[in-house]
Amino acid sequence: MDQMPKADKTNHAVSVVDNQFRLPKADKTNHAVSVVDNQFLRTIWGPFLPGDIGVIREVYPEIPLDFIEKLTAIDGDHVELIPAARLLEVLIPIELVARYLRNEYSQIKRGIGDINIVANPLSILSFVDGVVKRVITPETELMHKPAEKLALRTGALEKVNMLLDRYFGLELAYGCSCCALVFKKEDREAVLASQYYQKREQQGRHWDSDVLAATGNLYGPVPIAEVPSVFLENSVDFGQEEKDSYIRFSQTAQRCIDEHPDNSLNLNKWYNRAACFIGGQCQKHGDHCPLPPVQDYT
Repeated sequence: MDQMPKADKTNHAVSVVDNQFRLPKADKTNHAVSVVDNQFLRTIWGPFLPGDIGVIREVYPEIPLDFIEKLTAIDGDHVELIPAARLLEVLIPIELVARYLRNEYSQIKRGIGDINIVANPLSILSFVDGVVKRVITPETELMHKPAEKLALRTGALEKVNMLLDRYFGLELAYGCSCCALVFKKEDREAVLASQYYQKREQQGRHWDSDVLAATGNLYGPVPIAEVPSVFLENSVDFGQEEKDSYIRFSQTAQRCIDEHPDNSLNLNKWYNRAACFIGGQCQKHGDHCPLPPVQDYT
């Protein structure tokens, strides 16, 4: 039988040492928790906690308390409306709806007509000195990654939109990774059919961060307050309203961390549920596993 040559491939997923498979530990930014004195503490990228509602209501008094409670509610199986919601995911629809209710509409420069819309581009795409350029800021990044995660959860996004319609007659939508949008539900078809929505997404994909990084036209992260005004003036949808929105959004998130009485997390509760659901190892002897355990297990 002819011998097939073994392939020689780089970027191996595992290494074999002493007949054992060893996976390299990952190095990841934007940690959801920090570990201090063997305690797990939530970061700005971490989970939403009920104690955040006080800060949120102070910043966004026009958002009803019962709306926030329903947005962050847990069903009978202990699954949240936005499953395992992060703080930033909860703040996204709240910030965008507050902008709409305050008439802080986006000043879209072309392709949207007379529709009132709130658009928070997830980075600044601009045409400066005859060249397409994109600026990343820490503030827009705080919304960028959570917005993408929220958008990918189809069922959760549908439930969020049901709430938005019931309370405000509004809808949340995305232009992929380009924008998070809020508009009147009755304007949905007009928005999605608009030149702005279709062309903005097209151009955002043509001139994404990978392309602009390769051409030397990707900048940042630069604090949003320090971005030269020429980038705002030459953007189709990023102006002073969006700048103010991102500053408020990021400051609110930071306040939730700074002013929260206790940011500690009991990962042991999560572990018990994972042991049952992922590992099939129920540690509660037949009780309903998604319920919080009555005691801690090590």
